[in-house]
Amino acid sequence: MNIPIIRKIYLKKKESVIRNKYKRREGLTTEGLKWVTDSIRVEIKRMKKSSINPMPEYFEKYINHVGDVELSEAFANSIRVLETLDTELLTRLDGKRYAHGKWTVKGILQHIIDWERILPQRALLFARKINMTPPNIDETLLADNMNAERRTIDGLLCELKIARASTKEMFDSFDDEMLLNQGTNWKYEMSVLAMGFTIIGHQSHHLNIIEEKYYPLLDSR
Repeated sequence: MNIPIIRKIYLKKKESVIRNKYKRREGLTTEGLKWVTDSIRVEIKRMKKSSINPMPEYFEKYINHVGDVELSEAFANSIRVLETLDTELLTRLDGKRYAHGKWTVKGILQHIIDWERILPQRALLFARKINMTPPNIDETLLADNMNAERRTIDGLLCELKIARASTKEMFDSFDDEMLLNQGTNWKYEMSVLAMGFTIIGHQSHHLNIIEEKYYPLLDSR
């Protein structure tokens, strides 16, 4: 028996035991028992990065940018990171590239936004048990048509924060069973839980590149 099935059985048994305990002790009505059940479901939803099993190929490099915390906490932390970004420094980097052919900072932010739209949509399908192999996306074509240079840093960050907050709310609505559902992302099998940590780690990966490769360009003048 695989791990997702074992965990599903465990959670249902745990919920049943606690429900019966409350019913006997408190003499709860059906409505009161529903409130207890909903509270239990929230309480036992504590899935962390270490709950990902197996770790998906390729996407592990993004997932490992995130600490072993609960998924909701990881999303909240990622939003706080966006809130602390120095828009003045990022604006001063406008048009700069650390090497030929690399994106500008605006291009990187737009890239994160684009995948913030794509990956959560796939995760939603997996959560709803619609496992269809998504079409391959030509990242070069995607980048060539994003027109990021026409936008402002403030505008890009505003959209990213809104998109990330929306993504967090969607993942917060998933129960453990949904988080353990799996689908094919690109060419690799992965769980909805792994998709969530991938989305967070993808942002961290690119923000680290900005810090390591782009910020030093301001000191080289």
